[in-house]
Amino acid sequence: MTSDEEPRFEETFESNVADFKQQASEEILAVEKEIAKLRDPTVHAALLFMSVKEKENANRLLKNIYARLDQLEAQLKQIESKIGKTGTRQAAPSAPAVPVPMLAEVDQKIVSFIKKHGPASAEAIQAEFKYKGRNAACARLSKLAMLGKLVKQRAGKVIYYAHPEDQTGRGD
Repeated sequence: MTSDEEPRFEETFESNVADFKQQASEEILAVEKEIAKLRDPTVHAALLFMSVKEKENANRLLKNIYARLDQLEAQLKQIESKIGKTGTRQAAPSAPAVPVPMLAEVDQKIVSFIKKHGPASAEAIQAEFKYKGRNAACARLSKLAMLGKLVKQRAGKVIYYAHPEDQTGRGD
């Protein structure tokens, strides 16, 4: 550094240091004011009051949730008593209360095919009964499973449909 630059550097440095000290003292003063506020008992009281109110709100919400849950349990018990359940599985009545729906001829053929050849996937039914798409076969098989004429068995990603009398399917 040259001799001209040295005094300017010192002046700039001293100016920067003075600015830094000023900013630091302002920050310290602001922090001290905040600390003083925290020492005030009214601030503590306000924080405790807010905490109590929040806890009361949470307890009120929980009380409402528990009351609704009790209502749902009572409704469930009432429904179970109406249908004759006591919490354990009972044997199904020998005569169904709802008339058994008649199966379409195609559905009867699908059930017969599966009973004769064993479990089959929707793709196999599609090929055998010459459906254009797999969705038609899936719809028929799902309907037959819902009616209890077939049983669904999963083997990986493929769902096989078996006859209820043949439980040795590929899904085991």
